[in-house]
Amino acid sequence: SACEEKDRVRRDNAFARKLLFSREKGVCQICGLDAHALWERVANMSPPERHQELLRAGFTISKRLLDHPNEGMMWQGGHPPPRS
Repeated sequence: SACEEKDRVRRDNAFARKLLFSREKGVCQICGLDAHALWERVANMSPPERHQELLRAGFTISKRLLDHPNEGMMWQGGHPPPRS
């Protein structure tokens, strides 16, 4: 039921992200960032290349983001807007 799904979204962050991704396809509805496409680009880049691409996308860079990125780091429901 809709009530059960709403409750699960509140309790299960992974479920909420999957549901949101199925609807929005990884594109932020506020800033237009296509985080899924960004992930596909940076996944196979070297850390120096990744650093430059993430800076262009407005991300704050961390060692973990450069050395061990995962798709969830690119896309989160309610992500902070990119820096200008």
